[in-house]
Amino acid sequence: MPNNKFVKLPLDLLLNEWGHISNAAARVYVSIRAMRGRKDSKGRPLCTSWDYIPFGYSDMLSPMSKPTFVKAIEELRKAQLIKLVEPGKFPNKKAIYALCKYRK
Repeated sequence: MPNNKFVKLPLDLLLNEWGHISNAAARVYVSIRAMRGRKDSKGRPLCTSWDYIPFGYSDMLSPMSKPTFVKAIEELRKAQLIKLVEPGKFPNKKAIYALCKYRK
């Protein structure tokens, strides 16, 4: 659960992209942006840059099935809202993503 209660979404994103992506993709995108405010058990930030965001299925803020999660990630990549920096490795390494647009 994130330490902050709000996720900042730029107005340009809401006006230009939000209507073109599915509800599942929007939920994944909000969860990815929320990673910026999360901290580990020792109080250190998990993510300090939009270029290096470790994110996996277990980081979702709202529940969804794994196949839906995978489709949503692919949809966000096709819409060029996120890009894959480093693929995850089973079982314990999360994939690393970067935001492509709307980095404010």
